[in-house]
Amino acid sequence: MKITMLALLLVVFSGTAAQAALILVNDRATLAGNDFIDWGSLGGAFTLVPSGTVVNSQDGLAVTVSETGGPMQRRDQGAAGGWAGNFPAADELLWTGFGSGPMRFDFVSNITGFGVQINDNSGAPGTATIEAFNSASVSLGSFVIPINSILDPAATFIGLRSTAQDIARIQISTALNNFAVNQADLVYTSRVVPEPGTIALMGLGLASLVVVRLRKSKAAATAVVAPPPIS
Repeated sequence: MKITMLALLLVVFSGTAAQAALILVNDRATLAGNDFIDWGSLGGAFTLVPSGTVVNSQDGLAVTVSETGGPMQRRDQGAAGGWAGNFPAADELLWTGFGSGPMRFDFVSNITGFGVQINDNSGAPGTATIEAFNSASVSLGSFVIPINSILDPAATFIGLRSTAQDIARIQISTALNNFAVNQADLVYTSRVVPEPGTIALMGLGLASLVVVRLRKSKAAATAVVAPPPIS
């Protein structure tokens, strides 16, 4: 029993001490999302989207979308939808409006991966930055990648995955201008993620159990057995 309890304690604390790694992903298939955000749920093309709008993913994960220069705006790829980029035809987009970003996505529960295709509004090639943060607003890492001009065959995909389910926020910005993104793919295994304080309490509880059992074992080993009464 002592060995089992100590082993469980080690698992809990080794899990919290492990350093997660952030990996850049440059195509949707590699990201392998199991949920997504459809911007069409915010309305038709040219609908204004206030900064701080909450949108639900296909499976019901709540995501708050913000842009410091908001409001944002819905656009669709194509002349009728107001976006002359190189997204797939009639793709439903979210545009920063005339703000230059960052576009921020805050998740009600931590996720493992995130990715979108992106167009800079200038139509010229440039760079985009994607950064992930944990629930304590500490940066988990960022990547700067080149993005295609609208003359290229397809809009650039920008995404990342973590080796842990620890992403609470994503921020995207570009160097040149305001920008639009298409469907946001998400990766996660569960919407319920224990908070660090909860994990710490679990560890303390297990430690207390170990101490109690060790004390009981020691007391039993050192106890003096009284001799039987003399008849």
